[in-house]
Parts: sequence; structure tokens; C-alpha cells
Amino acid sequence: MPLSTSTTSPTRLSNQLSPLNAESRNRPVYPRHFFVAVAFVLIFWQIASVAADAQQRRSPLDDPAFFPIGVWMQNPHSAARYKAAGINTYVGLWDGPTVEQLAGLKKAGLLAVAGQSDFALASPDNDVIVAWMHRDEPDNAQPRPLNLGYGQPVPPDQIVADYERIKQRDPTRPVFVNFGQGVAWDGWHGRGRRSNHPEDYPLYMKGADIVSFDIYPAVHWSPDVAGKLEFVARGVERLRGWASSEWSPGRSCWSAPGSRSGRRRAGQPCS
Repeated sequence: MPLSTSTTSPTRLSNQLSPLNAESRNRPVYPRHFFVAVAFVLIFWQIASVAADAQQRRSPLDDPAFFPIGVWMQNPHSAARYKAAGINTYVGLWDGPTVEQLAGLKKAGLLAVAGQSDFALASPDNDVIVAWMHRDEPDNAQPRPLNLGYGQPVPPDQIVADYERIKQRDPTRPVFVNFGQGVAWDGWHGRGRRSNHPEDYPLYMKGADIVSFDIYPAVHWSPDVAGKLEFVARGVERLRGWASSEWSPGRSCWSAPGSRSGRRRAGQPCS
């Protein structure tokens, strides 16, 4: 049965089709490049929408006057009390984020660093999320399954790969990763075979936009660290130095000086 060979306009099937396909005689048959053009327009529209959303969203983290003071993995039920104490950011939401957690933080006027999920990406309350949470302390030796002790740290290239997946789903928010005390203390044995290898950190930092670390000298068990608050400053100084290196420029640095009852985070630009 003859078909039109035109590639410049829609064509119709020949009237020689059987009665069973009579309806198809009035159905346009589009050339292949028509569908390619439509697909291109849709992709372009989606990219433009993401770009427009990024321009419209003004994150408090972009404001030089904003200084994040946060708590780690606390219950949003206490958000109003934390805000009254001067806290403005929740870092980590246990088993979340959930509807109740985001709604509670929004009601209290607090912000969050939270794990990325389908729900979090689509939630109408996700404007309280200022950054996506990467995994915690990937530089430390990681627990093996079935409580069979500890293995090795997560390799830096895996952190970078995970970071790229998070950014692919939402390029408008920064990604936050928190390191352990090896940032400030080379003697920390909890890094396994990578203990006393600070050169790992500039590589890890390529997998985050905001980098943090925690060390608790006020309550530390080791006499090498206990009571020596300068370890907090040393860790910040080292992160800033690594952030200005050729490996990982332009990162923001936070620190987590802690106590037995909780952690308070404070942040500042690395450079």
C-alpha cells in the first residue's frame, strides 16, 4: 500500500486500508524528526524550569549575614524551644524527612539539612530544606553487617559519585557532608588503615558543597585531646586550607563542638 514519502508535513494512510482500520485513515502519521523536535522542546522546558526555580529560590545560606547555629538529629517537636535558645537549623532528621517533621520546622520558622528522597523533593514544605545531607562521617571506619566489627572508610570516589547523583536530582541546593575527628586529630585510630592520612580530605571534599567535622575536646576520652579546645579551631583551619586547594575550592566549612547531651553546629565560609 502506498505511503507518502514527504518529510515536511504530516501524511495520511492510503484509502486502500481495510474497513477495520477506517478510523486510521484520518489519523496523521508524523515523520520521525517531528517527535525528536517535541522531545527536545520538552527537555529544554524542563531544564529551563529548573533554572528558573534556582533563580527564584533564595537560600539563607547565600546571605553573608546568616550564621547557621544548629542541633544534630533532634526531634522537631522541640523546635520552638530550640529557636528560643538561638538555634536556627536542624542538621539531620531521624528517619526523615517526614510530613510532620517538615511541617513542624516550618511552623517554628527553622531550617533543615535533610536527606534527599522522592518525598522531600516533592513536599510543599521543602522550602525549609536548605541543604541535602550526605552520609555522616564517611571518613571513619564503617561498621560491617551483622555487628562483625568495622571495615574501612568509604572511598572518596564513592562520596563524589553519590554527590553527583544528589546534585543531578536537585542542582539548586548544596550538599552537606560531616566528617569525623580525623579532620583535626591525626592520631584518631577510628579511620582504620586511613588513620593519619589527612591527604584524604581534599578528595572527600570534592563530594560536597558544605563540609563539617565533629570533635568534642570538652568531654574527650583521650588525654591527647581532652580539654584542648584548640582542636576545634585546628579542624576549621585545616578545612579552610583544603577548601582553598586545587582539589576542592569554594566549599563552606562548619564545625560541631559537642557535649554529652547533644551537638551544636556553627558555620562559616571556608574562604
